Amino acid sequence: MEKVSPAVAAVSAHQFWKEVEATPPLDSASASLTRRVATSFSIVEPYAQAYFKNPPEKILDLGAGSGINSIPMAENGGHVTAIDLSKYQLNLMRNNYVRRQLPDKNREPVHEDTTKITESEKKGSIESIYGDITQIAKYGEEFDLVLAVDILSFLPPSTLKSTMQKISSCLKKGGYFIGTIHTDNSLEPRMINLMKKIGIHLYSGAEFVEQLLTVSGFTMIKIEERVIELGGGFRFEAKKSKESTDR
Repeated sequence: MEKVSPAVAAVSAHQFWKEVEATPPLDSASASLTRRVATSFSIVEPYAQAYFKNPPEKILDLGAGSGINSIPMAENGGHVTAIDLSKYQLNLMRNNYVRRQLPDKNREPVHEDTTKITESEKKGSIESIYGDITQIAKYGEEFDLVLAVDILSFLPPSTLKSTMQKISSCLKKGGYFIGTIHTDNSLEPRMINLMKKIGIHLYSGAEFVEQLLTVSGFTMIKIEERVIELGGGFRFEAKKSKESTDR
């Protein structure tokens, strides 16, 4: 388990969130792309993949997309709540799940108003929720694992604090949090400009990720730099240790 660096520990939560909220907003052209790009990401996250075969009981997948990180857990007994702001992606996820359980090329698609999928011979399930995670008041409670893969950096910085608070409050104490954050480390200026144009907010390296988790009541378990092809930044796994604080 990695220890929090002295630089991280020295920054108060109040000062940290003040700096986050001061992050310059995207221009209007970039902001208009954010919704479309955020809903098109569909990447298997290695830290999440470690839970595919032996998932915990209750999993929350924020920005779940087509279910690439949700479906395998549900297939192996996990009860997944998947939230996304794209009805198309949620419908795709529901159809993918049903077809994988009952492989029939002629099977009729699942209608968009189907919100819960269960397989009678399986213990797992997926409940899909259409909505913006920054606007949903509460995600649920007593989750064992929360996933936030390629979603946090798309959120307006002014909403990052409340989102992290909701993630912390919906997790059991000792529950796990897996996510990714885009940062400007190792990126050339041309790539930085491209990332901003498609609606991604770039933060400042591994230290930012540690600070974000620490002030939100998490203890870092592991952190790893992502390849440039995925937009750089870091993947992380953390454990809930306490409630978030403003101090």
